[in-house]
Amino acid sequence: MSTSLFKNIRFRAVIVGVFIVSFILVLNVRSINDSGSNGFIENIGRQFEWLGYDLRMRWGINQNKLIIDNRIVIVDIDEKSLKKEGHWPWPRRKIANLIEDLFNSQAAVVGLDIMFPEKERNPVDLITERLEHHDTLNKNEISPELKSIRNQFDGDRYLASIVSRYPVVLGFTFSNKKGESTGKLPLPISFAGLNKELLNNIEEMRIFKANIAAIQTDKIPAGFFNVVPESDGVIRKSALLYKYNGEVYPSLALELARLYLPPGDIVLSGELVGDRNSLNKITSPGMDSHIDSKADIYIPYRGRQGSYLYLSATDILKGDFDKKMVQDSIILIGTTAEGLYDLRSTPVENIYPGVEIHANVLSGLLDGVYPEKPTFVDGAYFTELVVLGLLCALLFPFLSPVSVSVLSLILIAGHIGLSLWLWQFQNLIYPFVHVALMIFLVVSWNLIYGFKSEFATRRRLVSRFGQYVPPALVDEMNKDPQGEFGLDGESRVMTVLFADIRSFTTISESLEANELKKLLNYFFTPMTRIIFNKRGTIDKYVGDMIMAFWGAPLKDENHQSNAITAALEMLKIVKEMKPELDKRGWPEINIGIGLNTGKMNVGDMGSEFRRAYTVIGDAVNLGSRLEGLTKFYGVSLIVSDTTMDGQDQFIFRKLDRVRVKGKHEAVGIYEPVCAINEGSEELEKSLNKLGMAYQYYYSQNWDEAEEVFGELHESDPNRLLYTLYINRIDKLRSEDLPSDWDGVFTHTSK
Repeated sequence: MSTSLFKNIRFRAVIVGVFIVSFILVLNVRSINDSGSNGFIENIGRQFEWLGYDLRMRWGINQNKLIIDNRIVIVDIDEKSLKKEGHWPWPRRKIANLIEDLFNSQAAVVGLDIMFPEKERNPVDLITERLEHHDTLNKNEISPELKSIRNQFDGDRYLASIVSRYPVVLGFTFSNKKGESTGKLPLPISFAGLNKELLNNIEEMRIFKANIAAIQTDKIPAGFFNVVPESDGVIRKSALLYKYNGEVYPSLALELARLYLPPGDIVLSGELVGDRNSLNKITSPGMDSHIDSKADIYIPYRGRQGSYLYLSATDILKGDFDKKMVQDSIILIGTTAEGLYDLRSTPVENIYPGVEIHANVLSGLLDGVYPEKPTFVDGAYFTELVVLGLLCALLFPFLSPVSVSVLSLILIAGHIGLSLWLWQFQNLIYPFVHVALMIFLVVSWNLIYGFKSEFATRRRLVSRFGQYVPPALVDEMNKDPQGEFGLDGESRVMTVLFADIRSFTTISESLEANELKKLLNYFFTPMTRIIFNKRGTIDKYVGDMIMAFWGAPLKDENHQSNAITAALEMLKIVKEMKPELDKRGWPEINIGIGLNTGKMNVGDMGSEFRRAYTVIGDAVNLGSRLEGLTKFYGVSLIVSDTTMDGQDQFIFRKLDRVRVKGKHEAVGIYEPVCAINEGSEELEKSLNKLGMAYQYYYSQNWDEAEEVFGELHESDPNRLLYTLYINRIDKLRSEDLPSDWDGVFTHTSK
């Protein structure tokens, strides 16, 4: 690639990076604009930040460590209540009795997340109407009597008398939809020392749906309970104040907090934004809450549904509850019954009771703790976008793909970490999605320019290692093409395997060349599959022999156990092959396997004409010698003490301490019998007895050793090991052994 082309590519990457940063800046500015615009770009920006907000909200919730706010109790008109008390709406007298029962239990304040927009039909009026159409009754005698008791059965009047007697907050709703208002509004809220300019941004409502005048008198406080979701249908904010005809009205939660806290004036205060005063705080005795210019707060969801104490309304009516649970508490009467349509979508749950939303708002007002987004946040976030955006756009094109990835992850993680810290410990809403998205897009664009070289490196890895290494390992190598794979030669501690078919010369002489090829293919295929499945690398096939190793090209901390497991599975498959071999008319196959662990040289070795990825060294040669010893000891698998070391998940049978031809150092050799969970009590007894025999043997207690080996031989006459030691003891009796005799047996042949 020429220098000019290199510079041109970097220049184009910078230009595209700057364009991406500019797009994200526009996205951010349009999404936080209070103009009310709902264009495509604005909605994309808001959706991203809403996603980030919801993730933070869920992240900050630990339902297992939730502390219930005992100041607030929800009296639930639930499915149980509807089943016991009858369908909704209930008679006003029943609602009145419910409220009175709560205050008789020393409730502090009761708020209604329900309303009464229509008059209740008096049962006396129903009876009177029926009398008008009845010919046999004396209406002149009955009607006056009914009229005299009519007021006793007036549910609206009775409910009004109860709510006027206690600190009850009624509920109503506002809307910006077209239509007609119904019911009667409560008196508007008044503020001490109000600067009316602070009310400019509070949303003006078109209509209201309120309680009938018979219940909603001027003396009874009320608050609106409707919460408006964002355009995606999720409720994240709650308005504390709305305007109607220029007057200001409080929310249900705000009015409940006002009645619960010590009496005093409510004060609105603001800050200078540009050349105008903007609302930013609402205070009263015991309450100091930051709000935005529209008098909205972010709802401080404490947890998923059920994060507050719930009492079924029917239990209150029947007196079947602990009165201490409602004593001195704020009571919210609402519903979770599905048929009453008061379930909402929130950041913490898709289906969430509306009454519990008010409880969360109320907790936030009482504690003064809820997510806040001061006016300086947007400016700080925009500055961060500009600085990080230009840094990424100008720097990334000149870094390697790995450096770009690492740096971008650090920037994203650092920014998200800052946002989460501010959320968790300062209750500040500091956006993070636009920054993360910007960095991700710039990184993605710049990584395109590193893709070609990375792809070429991966192709080289596949071409060099594909024939030796299982596909799964090649895939892992491709994830880090620049990793250390010992390609140029390296010394590592590894495990090598040699597997050889016994009596192969006899087998080959009994078969035609084509049949011999089929037999070897039939044998090598499952053996190779097992080695690959256990993360092994095939070194070579030499006639009837397989050589494999573990620990390269990818390092493998479990190379010993993987090699032993593979060897045991190979022996198992060889046994399972025998019926099929007999069926095809082929001779029986038996194999010997040797394993050794030690330091080996591994790399791509050879000449300019032919190269191979292989291992060499004394440890490799010892592995080959151990395979040869399997015939001598009459076993199928031998491993060295270095391979056995630390492999407590297998059961081993000790065979000998030997010095193989060409080696001066002695090595312990063992036969892996099986996995430890496959052992039997009989096997354990046999190995314990064998250990006792070795103690006698190395102590030169020949009679005792011979006796124990003899017992082992009687119980398992086909095991050559016992016969070997009995014959060796017989020979050693007559020899004059040196004082430092260590029991090592020297093999003089390969």
